[in-house]
Amino acid sequence: MWNPEECFCMRLKRASEKLLKLYTQTIAPAGVTPVQYLILLRIHELQSGSLREIADAMGVDRSTLARTIRPLEKNGLVKDNKPVGARNGVLVLTYEGEEVFRNAQALWNEAQDIVAARLGEEGVDKYSEFLKTVTAG
Repeated sequence: MWNPEECFCMRLKRASEKLLKLYTQTIAPAGVTPVQYLILLRIHELQSGSLREIADAMGVDRSTLARTIRPLEKNGLVKDNKPVGARNGVLVLTYEGEEVFRNAQALWNEAQDIVAARLGEEGVDKYSEFLKTVTAG
């Protein structure tokens, strides 16, 4: 019989919350959240992209992504360069968005380094393998 303290789901949830807090605090000086940073990263990598392309690249649904992008657009970091008469928009980073992206990228790398140092080389490999196993199927 399993002990409630051994609940895989709750232990993963607590670990996830702690990791998110670490990333959030580390990236905060750039003025974006970790999820917003990853959106800026995908747009930067794609050079531009439709909401669908960015959602697919991130593995999230379009409606969730649309809600998360709104503050980035409102703050002038992302612009929709939808061609006249086109059905789908084309999201691009503004100059300010590129600046915030670069700042957030450096801070995100700091967060990655902190976690990697805590896990150690073998721990990073085990953690990656664990996540693949848990998210498979």
